[in-house]
Amino acid sequence: MTDRQLEKTFKLYLSITKGLKSKTVKSYLSDWRRFWQWLKQRLTSSPNQRGLKGKFGWHRSKKTESSADFIISQITPALIRAYQQELLAQKLAQATIKRHLATLRVFCQLAQDQRWLADNPFRKLPPKTQKQSQQKEIDRLVSQFGSWLKRQGVSSNTIKSYTADLRHYLLSQLNQE
Repeated sequence: MTDRQLEKTFKLYLSITKGLKSKTVKSYLSDWRRFWQWLKQRLTSSPNQRGLKGKFGWHRSKKTESSADFIISQITPALIRAYQQELLAQKLAQATIKRHLATLRVFCQLAQDQRWLADNPFRKLPPKTQKQSQQKEIDRLVSQFGSWLKRQGVSSNTIKSYTADLRHYLLSQLNQE
């Protein structure tokens, strides 16, 4: 299967099976292309150069490394986490990262439905960690503190400064655990 055929299949899956609107399909395809290019680059660069030898469980073969079937077979939970870290490193908005991962989750479901993957690698990812839950709690507390400061009549610049300092302090404490 070629990349073009794969993209066409994914587009049909999004439109017909998932019933998504054309604008959403366009966004998902854009996200998918970005992931696909990243993945192909990852697989064709030397794992030793990137410090990834054996980390994602792939085995290079000149005959198959460019085929879509081979590339799909290399999608693992570890690779998904690496892609998420790549998106975070690019300092994308959290909502954008979530959309990219949602796109990838749907693509992996298609791959499983089509038996290109035995299992959807997203199902093997651990649930949200305790640290993520604590970060959400910090965000909630900092927001409440900001609201309280506003009710006290504190200026918006002071609120912004205080909440940023508090968030920074609490996150630094969390990271020391």
